[in-house]
Amino acid sequence: MDLGWTNPSARALAEPIPTGGPCARLRAAALRHRIYVCAGLTERDGERVFNSAVLIDRDGVVRSVHRKLNELDIGQALYEGSSRFPCNNIR
Repeated sequence: MDLGWTNPSARALAEPIPTGGPCARLRAAALRHRIYVCAGLTERDGERVFNSAVLIDRDGVVRSVHRKLNELDIGQALYEGSSRFPCNNIR
């Protein structure tokens, strides 16, 4: 959602979840409109970059982050692979 899947700038522009700009804007919108948001974001975790999805509740709290598996060759050059299928819970 923030950069688009396989954007060539993904490694340079990825931001952390939940504190990076794209996630912060989604959190504020969820709180302002009192809605749940599920969206794909380019996530930075140190030097690693993931194609992730977040679930944000109506209070603007990130309830879950899922680092997606990238089975297609086009995504493997940009994103780290997820080491597990279940979602990671964040508070």
